[in-house]
Amino acid sequence: LEHGLANGSIARETWAIHPDNPLSASGKTHWTQTLSRNEWSVRTETFAEMRSDAQSFMVSARIEAYEGEKLVFERNFEEKIPRALL
Repeated sequence: LEHGLANGSIARETWAIHPDNPLSASGKTHWTQTLSRNEWSVRTETFAEMRSDAQSFMVSARIEAYEGEKLVFERNFEEKIPRALL
């Protein structure tokens, strides 16, 4: 492209469940997004995991942001959400 901006993405996802146990359902993701032009580049890496038990859904996640190879931002999240009739 004329403007020279290049972007990319990679999505990695794993979903699992045992056929005899619906509470065993789980999912993991790892997504990478990139942008670059000439001498600069930025990238985000996101990770998430979801699972449940009879009372709650559990979600954990992490985001990382990079300028070049330097980590400039990171945050972790943990949530436990009541199933509330689900």
